[in-house]
Amino acid sequence: MKKFLNGILFGLSLVTVCVVSGCNSPSGTGGESKQVPLVYTYVPKQNGGLNGVSSQKQGEVAKANWMDFNGNLVISGKSIAKTSEAVIIPAGTVATVTMIDDSSWNSYVLESESNYYKGAFLKNRKVKLDPFVMSQYEVTEQLWADVMNNTSTDSIKPAVNYTVFQICAFCNEITKKTFGDKTDQYVYYSDSELKNPYIASDADLKKEIYAAYDLTTKKWTKKGYRLPTEAEWEFAARGGDPNAKEWTYAHAGVQTSYPGSAFTESESDTALNEFAIYNTTGIADAGTRKPNKLNLYDMNGNAWEWCYDFYDDDVTVNDSSYKVDDYFQNPIGASSMNNSKRCRRGGCYSSAPCDSAVSNREDGYYEVGYEEVGFRVCRSID
Repeated sequence: MKKFLNGILFGLSLVTVCVVSGCNSPSGTGGESKQVPLVYTYVPKQNGGLNGVSSQKQGEVAKANWMDFNGNLVISGKSIAKTSEAVIIPAGTVATVTMIDDSSWNSYVLESESNYYKGAFLKNRKVKLDPFVMSQYEVTEQLWADVMNNTSTDSIKPAVNYTVFQICAFCNEITKKTFGDKTDQYVYYSDSELKNPYIASDADLKKEIYAAYDLTTKKWTKKGYRLPTEAEWEFAARGGDPNAKEWTYAHAGVQTSYPGSAFTESESDTALNEFAIYNTTGIADAGTRKPNKLNLYDMNGNAWEWCYDFYDDDVTVNDSSYKVDDYFQNPIGASSMNNSKRCRRGGCYSSAPCDSAVSNREDGYYEVGYEEVGFRVCRSID
């Protein structure tokens, strides 16, 4: 017998199918019972959303055989604090964002600054994203040291001042130390044929990075750790449901409104103080403020976060490369040709509140390490 339960998950139309109820049910002739996991059916609404069937729930802690009971990564036999991951788009589903209105930025920025604050999900720009999980915290100094075999530290401040070259080498190294030494799931390579995984010595030489992304299918072809794309980062920061009220909030997890004075460094917001490190003189430990709806910490402030995408002021500039039917599928940004900048998101400890808005787009020279720029990792799961 199947028991069907109607429910709502994060504002989506959700049917929760409890196969054999997920409860004790007869099995075989001996009357034994076993637990069967819940299966969630996601249905998109007016502005898009998740579509498909999955045993995963948005925002839950991801599970893998290289994690401890709490979901933290185990590196060389050692559990590393604040390294757990959250499910952003569950396996078996896809996410679509089909906004009929993208004007929420009007509530927290000036009209004259709108070009920088509209974000990646514009009206009539239909975006489709595949399943992935994302680290709940910015990568810490402790994790960096344990992965890269640097001097050990127990610091849980965000790892900053690294180039994108170094970060891509880190992503491959953490993939090796979790997926296994003979992994075929590296995402970054030093050659266009994707034969030679990108390593620290390549980063030292600032060799060009080639990613395991198929421009024909518009998909990531490897499951290892990588930087999120700008669209993935913003989808996660906004809470993962384009129909929910949280999607239009100025910041990840909280709405604030400060027109006009929003662009002064001295501006402070009582509500935002509970979610973000900003307008201060130093970086803080990861995860000292409240998380957003998907249980992600420090999506506002503390350290800027690199995304994989090459940067252009016009987020749509290279959309023709990602067109599939009516959607732009898994976009990875502007062309790399003559481009020395990549996207960074989320603001930092010294930023004014407007800079940590979920829709604010900024750039940086990716061959440079900045003392206020860190990163978080994600990985494709389907």
